[in-house]
Amino acid sequence: MYIISLNMNTIGRELFLFFLYLLLTFIVATSAAWVVWNSQNENPTALYDVMFEILPDWSQIDFPVPNIVFLIQTIIVIVALKESKYKYICQMIFLNCTLLLLRSVTTSSTHMPNIKVYDYCKERPDNFFRVVQLMITHGTCSDYMYSGHTVTSFLLYLVTHTHATSYAYEVASGLFLGGTIFSLLVFRWHYTSDILIALAITWLLYNLYKENEAENDMWYYFTSLNKINWKCKRIGKQPRTDFSRSAQPVEKTTNSLTRGPASRWPKISRTAASPSSAPVPWHRQSAENTRGSPAETPSRTISSAETSWNSSRR
Repeated sequence: MYIISLNMNTIGRELFLFFLYLLLTFIVATSAAWVVWNSQNENPTALYDVMFEILPDWSQIDFPVPNIVFLIQTIIVIVALKESKYKYICQMIFLNCTLLLLRSVTTSSTHMPNIKVYDYCKERPDNFFRVVQLMITHGTCSDYMYSGHTVTSFLLYLVTHTHATSYAYEVASGLFLGGTIFSLLVFRWHYTSDILIALAITWLLYNLYKENEAENDMWYYFTSLNKINWKCKRIGKQPRTDFSRSAQPVEKTTNSLTRGPASRWPKISRTAASPSSAPVPWHRQSAENTRGSPAETPSRTISSAETSWNSSRR
């Protein structure tokens, strides 16, 4: 049987509030995307952006390259974390949810013009679940300020920078952060200002969050996840001892007195042992104890009467 030691009172409360916060973020962010989707202008004039003048335009490509780039970065970060992995992953998701809630306010408050109007952006969803389907299939429309991809990618890099076990992981995460920003610009998914604001807000919130981590035991720091013993311990059955390898073979000899099976007495060399040191069989031990040996028989004093009687017999 395998067991995992858990402090369910504290950990259960933290995980319950964590999933409740995830659900709240999902509902609010999707509702904000729904509002922006139905309020966008189908014939916009894109704002001037200096990076659009420098970088090529790959907006005609429908494949979601930025999603693939920061998905690979997520895998690198999970591999890079060794100690307290689950705690830092939950912290990163919590910060990402917080930034997405703030992003829902900014995107629904001010609608920036579309850089490019895709065919799926021309549809007007009429229910919440249709919005979720369009977001999973294609993405969002006209929700620019600020970049959610940049928030997630920069958070992944900050977690790697703070807690990674090797500098190589930090370098790899930084390269994928640069790849995410580059792909967002060349595919015209965001303006440059969206990315810069996302970098600034993410850095400020992450540093504020980490500064209070040591002296704070609130649920959103997930301190109880460090107390989980994720290693299984086997109990109930103990490993068997292999006596066939450790036991020494018993030499089969024949007892000359009993003519029975092999004796368990240790084998004694005839040249080294004296006759008195030989073992005495069990059926002769009582006789030997009664009769005694000459060395063990006590000496007695012969009286004068016995001496005169012996001389008269002669």
